[in-house]
Amino acid sequence: MRFQICLHFFDSFSLPAEFQIFKHFTGFQVLRTNATTLEQLAILTKLYEEDNRVDFWTKPSIQRGTDIMIPQNNLESIKEYLISYRIPFTVMIRDVQKVVTQQRIENDRLLARADETGEFNWDAYQSFDSISNWLDKLARDHPDNCQVEVIGRSTEGRPLKLIKISSLLQNREKKLGIWIDGSTHAREWIGPMAVTYFINELVKNSDNYAEILSNVEFYVLPVVNPDGYSYSWVNDRMWRKTRSDYSRILSRSCRGVDPNRNFGYKYGGAGTSGDKCSNIYRGPSAFSEPETRAIRDYILNSSADFKAFLTIHSYSQVWIYPWGYSNDLPEDWEELDALAKLGTSAIAKRYGTVYEYGSSTNVLYAAAGGSDDWAKGSANIKYSYTIELRDTGSYGFLLPSNLILPTSQETWDGIQVVANHVGSLQ
Repeated sequence: MRFQICLHFFDSFSLPAEFQIFKHFTGFQVLRTNATTLEQLAILTKLYEEDNRVDFWTKPSIQRGTDIMIPQNNLESIKEYLISYRIPFTVMIRDVQKVVTQQRIENDRLLARADETGEFNWDAYQSFDSISNWLDKLARDHPDNCQVEVIGRSTEGRPLKLIKISSLLQNREKKLGIWIDGSTHAREWIGPMAVTYFINELVKNSDNYAEILSNVEFYVLPVVNPDGYSYSWVNDRMWRKTRSDYSRILSRSCRGVDPNRNFGYKYGGAGTSGDKCSNIYRGPSAFSEPETRAIRDYILNSSADFKAFLTIHSYSQVWIYPWGYSNDLPEDWEELDALAKLGTSAIAKRYGTVYEYGSSTNVLYAAAGGSDDWAKGSANIKYSYTIELRDTGSYGFLLPSNLILPTSQETWDGIQVVANHVGSLQ
């Protein structure tokens, strides 16, 4: 049974030998710490910035808990360290490997069932190859309202496939544009699943969105980081970054750049790192990554009149807008805030899922070089948002497959609020 599971995950890849060993997280725990003073926050921030033994799933904060994945052999020392500074903590995930294994087994079972019908679905997480092939088929089957374009290639040569969706592509009437992307960070598997759900709704159920599509064109990149996403499937489930290699250290763990610290607006500021082994390594220069360059070049060279930029992440259940590089707010922040409020209200109506909203730094943390800041500050796209999907930490990046569809549905409800508002600007 275990052999069959592994085969299913490798069947669509031709991989070097180094990729064919799953990283294990046996005994790893996710702790939620709760800093209540500035001194405690400083202690967690020091750990975040300087200790690569631990993996911060969320950044240090006083407003909310901070989730940290800790290897088994470091658990006692880290717990003692937290206790010494009177930083309270609880165990959110007692054994990360058990959850990873459960997800893999369940996902493999669901994918095998889907293979019998040959239909792409949202019952299970889908690999990069599956998503890529589905996009091509969608464009072949629906040539009147969608087309796929390769806007660049990743470090390892994978195509960055963007799908453009409009009511009638041959109609040359100018429409307003909405950009949507997912999987900037590799381990956030719910992102591309939600984004592909949006695509499916707009293409296969286009009659339901006739008014939106009469005024708006969608430009959707489901997988920003295909190398990292693929690597998270076949080697390291918790991989976050790209797979570029700027390190002279002979260690695979020191590969990659955080794409969401690599954009050129206020590059290199707060919430980034120059340490190549850090999960928030900003890269040697702004737009060093082919993935971020492709987004920049496409948007800046496009004839589209982009009015919204939506980048889908996980987790935390927040809807945030610039600025991420500082506590400052854009001049039109009240308009961004009002639309975010409407979007989160729409999300809550379906299943009661509660989202916070506000500026990036004030709701979450400072993080310079993000795509949403760049879209607002450099590309002049008015409504620029990052939407962090479910959950709030019970599973974190390991959201169960049975939550893919409800998460995608409710998020689409919120996206439609933005789409209708943008359409009203026409």
